[in-house]
Amino acid sequence: MKKRPSYGIPHEDARSICGAKTQPDGTPCRSPPEPGRSRCRLHGGAPGSGPPLGNKNAYKNGMHTAEMKAERKRIRTLISDSLDFLSQLGDFY
Repeated sequence: MKKRPSYGIPHEDARSICGAKTQPDGTPCRSPPEPGRSRCRLHGGAPGSGPPLGNKNAYKNGMHTAEMKAERKRIRTLISDSLDFLSQLGDFY
């Protein structure tokens, strides 16, 4: 188990508090941790807390998936080839 800083609290008491930094002033949270966890229920010790399985947090609209990147590359190549073809046609007129 990873050692947590004691924040100036005696060592035996440091294990019985959450210790997460609170938002307003950065003082450690003094709530007791959840059983089997190192943080209280408000700071990630509750059952079911944490990110969902998989990469669901990062998926927004699909614009950066491998399929979309390949599709954009295919479209750029098609446009470039079309412009080259049109410029060759211009030489005949």
